[in-house]
Amino acid sequence: MRHILCIMCFVVLSMTAAQAQYYGSTNKKAIKAYQSGIDAMNHGDPGKAIAKYKEALKYDPDFVEMYLSIGEIYMKAKQYNEAIAAYEAFLKADKRHKEWQEGARENISLMRWRMDAVRNPVDFDPTNLGNAINSPDDEYLPALTVDGKTLIFTRRFPANDQTVHTAPFEEDFYISSLNGGSWSKAVRMAEPVNSHDNEGAQCISQDGRIMFFTACGRRDGEGRCDLYMCTRKGNKWSKPRNLGPDVNTPAWESQPSFAIDGRTVYFASNRKGGYGGNDIWKTTFTDGRWSRPENLGPLINTPGNEVSPFIHYNNHTLYFASDGHIGMGGADIFKAEMDENGQWQKPVNLGYPINTERDESGLIVAADGKTAYFSSEREGGYGKQDIYRFELPQEAQTEAVAYQTGVVFNK
Repeated sequence: MRHILCIMCFVVLSMTAAQAQYYGSTNKKAIKAYQSGIDAMNHGDPGKAIAKYKEALKYDPDFVEMYLSIGEIYMKAKQYNEAIAAYEAFLKADKRHKEWQEGARENISLMRWRMDAVRNPVDFDPTNLGNAINSPDDEYLPALTVDGKTLIFTRRFPANDQTVHTAPFEEDFYISSLNGGSWSKAVRMAEPVNSHDNEGAQCISQDGRIMFFTACGRRDGEGRCDLYMCTRKGNKWSKPRNLGPDVNTPAWESQPSFAIDGRTVYFASNRKGGYGGNDIWKTTFTDGRWSRPENLGPLINTPGNEVSPFIHYNNHTLYFASDGHIGMGGADIFKAEMDENGQWQKPVNLGYPINTERDESGLIVAADGKTAYFSSEREGGYGKQDIYRFELPQEAQTEAVAYQTGVVFNK
């Protein structure tokens, strides 16, 4: 579990004895230097802040909190050796704060993990899907049918005079088909799947006939954001229906992933009963209704946030994003396997540079077990977030899944 140890910093105009004790020092010069360091950080000058924190230590060597403040700055700047040195200096100097000592040790382990990840990068060569898919607007959260020939994604674009939602942007689904190795020009899916409100964070069944998605603030909703489903007959999609109060709550339910068993949906939610902020849950369609969701447990979920689950077509490999497991910073993408007893195993970080200090999420993996799709805002794209494809490194791959296609002529 990753715990970033932060020292809360407050600027005060007058200093009473009680306030001075709060800072861990009664030395006025040390406190003044500390406050100057805070001011430097507030003005975006971490170098000056470090100098002031070191000055505070000169005035009062027992002002051990300064080592933690210095370590935090170096950690955020990815200066791992300097961060480790600051935390080790704290452990050597401090004899009283066991909780802080534990946090310092965890941060040292985290810095060493990151250093090792950077020294041993995984293969990563993403390819932009091109201007048939991507545009100057945001494209993200791709979903793929098992044959790899239908791609649905969310596009976020400026609101227009048709937009119902009062926000300055609208989110809708766009769809594209793979023909002869090239993606067709993506088109906005028609009503009733899309509306002129916001729809997003979708998944599609392996045969392309069932879609689950997220919509927020609808009249038939149970809360902030809910899960919906619709089905396709021929070329027409049914009216979306809410999955109901057993699944949806007044909290946030989003980012569904439909398992190949045809009856299980994994999703992210900050509902009550979890382990932290956002957790990953699953619901199963049984006896004509969706069951009360089950939390995936503490090996997957943490006191942090776990989001954007994707259950592979093999039905036992889960990819998801987390800022609670050890990673490069922000949200990283992880892979977890379910054993033959239905128990999740410890998640594995996909490695650097797939994961960076920024937030990474929304990864899906094709039926071949090695081709991944994700969204990223990176140089060389068409603008904002684009959708990319890349081959997973060997250790992040999973088994390929075989499938058959055909046409039914008589129902």
